[in-house]
Amino acid sequence: MKKVSVVALVVFAVAYAVFLKVQPKTFRVTRSVVISAAAAEIFPHLNDLRKAKAWLPWTASLSPVRVTAQRDGEYLRWEGLGLVSNGRVTIHERRPPEFVRLRVVFEHPTGKRYQEWICFADLTLKPAGNRTEATWTMWGDTHPDAMLLFFLDNQQQLMGGEFEHALETLKAMVETSAGKRTAALP
Repeated sequence: MKKVSVVALVVFAVAYAVFLKVQPKTFRVTRSVVISAAAAEIFPHLNDLRKAKAWLPWTASLSPVRVTAQRDGEYLRWEGLGLVSNGRVTIHERRPPEFVRLRVVFEHPTGKRYQEWICFADLTLKPAGNRTEATWTMWGDTHPDAMLLFFLDNQQQLMGGEFEHALETLKAMVETSAGKRTAALP
């Protein structure tokens, strides 16, 4: 019985190693939404992480989260209190009013220390008539611990769904505030 268990464990380990070897080493997930507002009205929600915490998927999730924004909105840290991991976001690059690149670090507890997974999120605003197309592209190296999760639940669906929800939340926030401003005009 022990011999069968050891052989099964070795076969599983080899199969998992082969599985990891054939998985893509990088990922890219892109989602877009059209917002009825000018890029200049949307950009402050991307450029200040104190505002972004209301729509970013890691801080506006259903799980309880403790969020801290610092350095004039250029740094945001979240601590998950459930299924949400810990992490931090830093504004890495910006070109007002059309582009913000975020450096996103997910922290996963591994024993007594945290293992980090670093990736980037590009938030791009492109005029579309009297509206603006907001695009979120997240990219980076695929973390070994995430490969199995990505395989079981396609990363486009797993991450893409979160991004779609975040963009729809951003759209609602911007269009609501734009509507209030329009209604206040004489």
